[in-house]
Amino acid sequence: MNTKKMTAVISILLVLMLVFAAGAPVPAEAEINWPTRPVSMIVGFAAGGGTDIGARVLAEHLGRALGQRVVVTNIPGAGGEPALVQMLSSAPNGYTIGAIVPAQFLNPFLRDAQYNLEDFAWIAQQVNDTRVIVARPNDPRFHDMETFLAYARANPGLTVADTGVGTSAHLATAGLSLRGNLNLTPIHTDGFGQGMVLFLGAHVDLISASLGEANTMLMDGNAIIIGFTSEERHPDFPDIPTFIEEGIDFTINTRRGWVAHRNVDPRIIRILSDAMAQVAADPDYLRDMNNSGIPPDFLSGDEFERVVFEELDVLIELIDVLGLRQD
Repeated sequence: MNTKKMTAVISILLVLMLVFAAGAPVPAEAEINWPTRPVSMIVGFAAGGGTDIGARVLAEHLGRALGQRVVVTNIPGAGGEPALVQMLSSAPNGYTIGAIVPAQFLNPFLRDAQYNLEDFAWIAQQVNDTRVIVARPNDPRFHDMETFLAYARANPGLTVADTGVGTSAHLATAGLSLRGNLNLTPIHTDGFGQGMVLFLGAHVDLISASLGEANTMLMDGNAIIIGFTSEERHPDFPDIPTFIEEGIDFTINTRRGWVAHRNVDPRIIRILSDAMAQVAADPDYLRDMNNSGIPPDFLSGDEFERVVFEELDVLIELIDVLGLRQD
């Protein structure tokens, strides 16, 4: 066979190989039989707070989606750090996952925490809740944004309950105090439930909360909203202004979601994320969340991780300005 014929034959063979390769089926990723037993959801804050309430609503519906019972365990304290540390110390098999909220995003930037954000596989965002500053309706000193700002500026040291150092509740108070010249004094607690007791008992002047957390007090007539820390007014409270409307250039919301150990099999993370997406589209779940005053806002794990890291820059800057880093 001469050189020209050999070259032609080789060319034909190469074309045939490419054709067959293009038509060959791609091996499917091996399926995994998971879960085969109950799943534990660890919440780093006390029962009764927004994170806990949302977790319990999710657990009920997620259990049906997964075909296994989902159990919520509360490990409060230290800005949610012990809860995530326990989750990370569990076997990386997906049977133990952790709630993660802004306080836990920020712990590694506040102190030498026992974890970094790179330790996690991000499953999904569950909630994005607006934040409020709340007063008692019978407080004679202030009853709306105008009277509150005037009183706070003339009387430094108003006390505001929050859910711990570096939490969204704390940073809301600190940011408003700094940007608004309000001289507020944050009072740290182990969770919203404890802060609510202090607030209702008039042991503190105000409470910094998510709208979901404050919902029950508002419905019972035990609290009024002074203002929102969001960029725009809330559609359910169109008459209540935002602090940014009053010239205080500061906004903060609360993203809550779920993470697992970074070494958990990606197929398990996908199962969890898909199940949470399924739940997020369930009208019964949406009803239960909204009835609890907690606004569901699902994002996939990748999107959740992306927006968290985008928003961290502003919060880390606030930590630096306020000198909150604990060396």
